Amino acid sequence: MVLIFLALSFPSVGDYNFETMSDADTYKVDIFNFGLYAAIALTIFAAGALVIFGLFHIASNFKSSLPGLIGVAVILVMFFVFQSMSVGEYADHHVETQAAIDRYLQAAEGNVLPSEQLKFIGGLVRTGTVLTILTFVLWAVVPLVTPIINRIK
Repeated sequence: MVLIFLALSFPSVGDYNFETMSDADTYKVDIFNFGLYAAIALTIFAAGALVIFGLFHIASNFKSSLPGLIGVAVILVMFFVFQSMSVGEYADHHVETQAAIDRYLQAAEGNVLPSEQLKFIGGLVRTGTVLTILTFVLWAVVPLVTPIINRIK
């Protein structure tokens, strides 16, 4: 794939001087399109393979997949709880968050997100924050607890 991309784009690179081109002109350059399309296609293929192999593993080893399915269910429940807790409005936030929102609204020139999308984003941010904190806590606690558990066994 890389060799095909290089063979298609390398001969044409000398025709363009990217340092002196304006932004509008650089968007018109299409010598890299094959690489972009190939990367997008491979990403979609990999995501599809991930889903197919994951479903195959669940179907063939349901008992061993149960803890993972329970974990995904817990994360989904946590997300929906956080989504329902989200405000869904651009006002009444922490001072720093409100400053960032005000800068966004000023730059957005009237293009604002609907309430449901704001609640979705709020749920994602809170879920990600909880999972990140939990990761660091487990990273610190598990090495301390593992020797104790191994001695009990």
